[in-house]
Amino acid sequence: MSDKLRFYQTHGVEEYYIYDPERVKLTGYKRDGGKLKPIKQMNGWTSPLLGIRFEMTEESLELYDPQGERFLTSVELKQQIRQAKEENRQLQEQLQQTQERAEQFEERANKAEERANKAEEQASEAIARIQATEEILRQQGINREHFNESTLPPRPLGVSPASARGWRGYTNKALFGLPIAKVKCSQLISTNRN
Repeated sequence: MSDKLRFYQTHGVEEYYIYDPERVKLTGYKRDGGKLKPIKQMNGWTSPLLGIRFEMTEESLELYDPQGERFLTSVELKQQIRQAKEENRQLQEQLQQTQERAEQFEERANKAEERANKAEEQASEAIARIQATEEILRQQGINREHFNESTLPPRPLGVSPASARGWRGYTNKALFGLPIAKVKCSQLISTNRN
């Protein structure tokens, strides 16, 4: 009997197991009647105290927890840790890429919002200019109804827009986004002078 076994027997240890990985040999002792006695068949043995099962293969000892799951070897644990680290690294990369894409989408959304705000501002300015122009025209006695093309005679044949500058007949004129209307040149000239 070894010194360690005697020590455990003296101090009330319930179970004692010795595994030699070089010879793939397992020995076990269980307290019975106040003494540690050898366990006859260790292969398939389940510890009454720990609930773990011992299984011997030709190459090694395998231990199973009370739920029947095999405990991993140190090599398997290291491999799982490496795999977990690699998976974690890949997930971190994916998270980084996702965050970068989210930032790009947010930047695009902000630019689109800026463009929309600018367009809305320009539209408001255009409406204000149109309203101001209509007010100036009303003050000059020109109402919107004057812009109805069907009520005014057309420009005389043979008069180009370039030569119509000095002509006091009718010409086409676009006013701040209003439809092209036929307005008497003399009305425009007198409006411009005021």
